[in-house]
Amino acid sequence: MARIAQLSIMLVCVAVAGCKTTQFQQKQAEAEHHWNEVRGDIKLQLAKQAFGSNAFAEAVCAATESISLDPKNADAYVLLARANLEMGRDASAEHALAAGLQAGLTSPELHYMSGVVFERRGRLDSALAAFTKARQLRPSDADYLLAEAECLVELDRSGQALSLIEEHRGRIDRGATAAYLAGRIAAMLGDRVEAVAHYREALAGLGSNRTVAEELGLTLAGLGRYEEAITLLGPVVEDPHGRPDAGALRRALANCHLAMNDASAAQRVLADYARSHPSDVPAQLLLIKASLAAGDEITALRAADRADQYKPHDVNVRLMRATVHWWRNNQAEAAELLFDLLTENPRDVEAHCLLAEVMAKRNRFEAAKAHFEEALELEPDCIWAIQGLRSLAETADPSTPDELPAKFTAATWFDSSSLPAKARTPR
Repeated sequence: MARIAQLSIMLVCVAVAGCKTTQFQQKQAEAEHHWNEVRGDIKLQLAKQAFGSNAFAEAVCAATESISLDPKNADAYVLLARANLEMGRDASAEHALAAGLQAGLTSPELHYMSGVVFERRGRLDSALAAFTKARQLRPSDADYLLAEAECLVELDRSGQALSLIEEHRGRIDRGATAAYLAGRIAAMLGDRVEAVAHYREALAGLGSNRTVAEELGLTLAGLGRYEEAITLLGPVVEDPHGRPDAGALRRALANCHLAMNDASAAQRVLADYARSHPSDVPAQLLLIKASLAAGDEITALRAADRADQYKPHDVNVRLMRATVHWWRNNQAEAAELLFDLLTENPRDVEAHCLLAEVMAKRNRFEAAKAHFEEALELEPDCIWAIQGLRSLAETADPSTPDELPAKFTAATWFDSSSLPAKARTPR
């Protein structure tokens, strides 16, 4: 009996010791988990700082480390996706968001950003499903409702978009927010004049609101009311607390300055941004136009090099590269590029006009006249061709280089239809 009692006591002691060990291990695991959460949040803050400084590669690294430490923080996945988007890595952004959703996170921002990525990649049905889920998780958020409605419009389902807005409008604050919502819907349906009226109402109610000012400025630019657009977009773009990476806004503002024949102002808007965002090819092309119009061929050449690095086979990139060659009097290189472009597309009006300028510089005036006439046949109201033919006809002595047609002004290639529609951006 004594031996049995001793054995029982030993078993109890072992059980108690095991229980204490398990409790210790649990507390140790909890402490380690909490410490990882703290470290993960520190890495996330570093990622946010890097993102705010346009150091997107650093932001990707820090956000990735944050996720490895704390895989349940939805904000880290969202920031990782945003940084990848800024670097033009849409597939990596999609992968980051998918990883967050697979981790069981239910953040509405994860779904919203997934919709942004799907929309950019042309997968509108998937984008709609993601925006709908974001709106269902947070019904009072106007951005999610708008994103879903805009996607419906893109899918040619405008009726459903309006019904959606009317059904859920009551869940959103009235007054200025409702006016902003009405402006976005009017803009989606193509009624820019109505949109301007609603945006002005919203701006009056909200005061100096960046988002409303952006929308109003972009809409005014689309209407050709460039001075008003510049008044609104200028302060928004130059705001040190704003988004320095807002490429669509800078391109729109630069286009407005070009339309007003202020090439130097357009160049100032784009120069620093284009250097820090080499993959934004439309910005590089605009900077080339502005720089050439301002007489700064070095900046134009560097912008052309950046554009060529990312899209060497793009028609517009090749056309602008030819323009830079022409401007720098490298007529043979310009002609070679333009003949290649016209071989691929004989109906390229701008290529015909630029080749006409090249031919004139090479004293081949009949060839220049023929290309201007071909451009006019393709596009009867082409200002460049009309002015080019007039200059050729008025030249008293065609052999005198100083009397050749002047290089194009800032407005020669400006086309208000090229103003960028506001791309959906992360909030």
